[in-house]
Amino acid sequence: MVEVHGYNFTAGAEPGEFNCKYTDKMNGLKKIVPATFRSEDVIICATPGGWDVGNEAEIEVTFNGKDYTNFNNTFNFFKIDGVYPQAGPNTGSN
Repeated sequence: MVEVHGYNFTAGAEPGEFNCKYTDKMNGLKKIVPATFRSEDVIICATPGGWDVGNEAEIEVTFNGKDYTNFNNTFNFFKIDGVYPQAGPNTGSN
């Protein structure tokens, strides 16, 4: 998930028209995913699959399904090879 920070975001966008567009900076490949409104200052965009490690993509947002922002934010796709520690305590409460 990618958080996009800004100002005056609105929750009034139609679900099918409120999207994030990722454009690969190397080959121009574009992928569009639904956006999620968090607050007037934060939008959440899921990262699309199928990208290689190290790819850079420009992220743009639309509220009407056709007009995208042009704020030149870049996201670098990464790879997680492992997690340490691999387990945690198994005690605790809800």
